[in-house]
Amino acid sequence: MDLSKFDFLDFGGSKGASLRFGVKFFNGKRGLAIDNSAQKVQTMKEQGLECLQADVTQLDLPAGAVRFVIMSHFLEHLPDLAAVKETISSATRVATDFIYIQGPFFDEDEYLRELGFKFFYSDWTAHTCHLTTRQLSGILESQGLRDYEMRYTLPRLTDSADPQLHPLNSQHNQHQYDPTIHPAKQHLTFSRPIYPEFTCTVQLRDLGYDIYRRPTTIPANQ
Repeated sequence: MDLSKFDFLDFGGSKGASLRFGVKFFNGKRGLAIDNSAQKVQTMKEQGLECLQADVTQLDLPAGAVRFVIMSHFLEHLPDLAAVKETISSATRVATDFIYIQGPFFDEDEYLRELGFKFFYSDWTAHTCHLTTRQLSGILESQGLRDYEMRYTLPRLTDSADPQLHPLNSQHNQHQYDPTIHPAKQHLTFSRPIYPEFTCTVQLRDLGYDIYRRPTTIPANQ
């Protein structure tokens, strides 16, 4: 691929929010989104965004072609951890400065399940890889990527009243909890830290500035 016109890539571009995020918060000059959904690529093109319909796991990307790669709410859509490892390896090969990862918080799914709850996104059919931050850290370490920072999106969920949580008997592929259409749920307080999302910034070289200072995160599915 000829990436000489671009300074960053967006793996799994969805509807274009992460491309705009890369320009606004990471000083990206020109980004290319890659998504395997024809409908999402068409949506981005209608916004005047530059995008390519392709499976990022099947692309042979040139080394050091762009400054950074964004992977926002993308890795959980891959088939397994092997695909995650390969995708991160591809991102770190094509980028010179850093990679930015954002995704759902699956770390405490078992704990929530024991209490009778689940995140609304935890049983989405499209979420085929429940990547935890512990697994991600292990993948990064195994690839020699040790200069990274993991953060958790606030506010922390302290009890089951949060609308992002459903009772286990709620149907699959739902969005936020609505008591008028979803089964009743108990009110419990959590003894473990529960967060809606995580972000991870991996620095690939000494940039001479603090890349970790970010004012916001990218909305999911945007």
